[in-house]
Amino acid sequence: MQSTKNSEIRKPITISLPKNLNDLLENELKRLNLKNRSQFIQQLLLDYFSQEEMLKTDTIFCGVILIRYLTERDTEQDIQQIQHLYHDIVLYTTHIHISKRECLEIIVVDGHGHSILELMNKLRPITNVKYVGSLLQPKK
Repeated sequence: MQSTKNSEIRKPITISLPKNLNDLLENELKRLNLKNRSQFIQQLLLDYFSQEEMLKTDTIFCGVILIRYLTERDTEQDIQQIQHLYHDIVLYTTHIHISKRECLEIIVVDGHGHSILELMNKLRPITNVKYVGSLLQPKK
């Protein structure tokens, strides 16, 4: 029987992973000596949500946003147009071809966390974008 305390209630979820990602996960579980996938995924989610919460503040951050996407003219134009809307925080951008079909866009940013988060959230739904992530540090 489940406890009635909110912190102890567990809600199972099911996810499917491509084989290569599953293999990476299994290897990492062994390396970290974790007993199950849930512990690992819980930590990833906690890290993600703590960064998202930090970015909602007026703290000034510097770092990079990485976008991986399928090469399509409309996709590239959409990414570029959104970057222009955030010219006040976008310092530099570079475009890298990683295959015939995929590109990386690296955007160097410096600005308020909430603006960086807003920029990332506008990039995520663009058609053919496969990944938007960041490596950011607070400026002190």
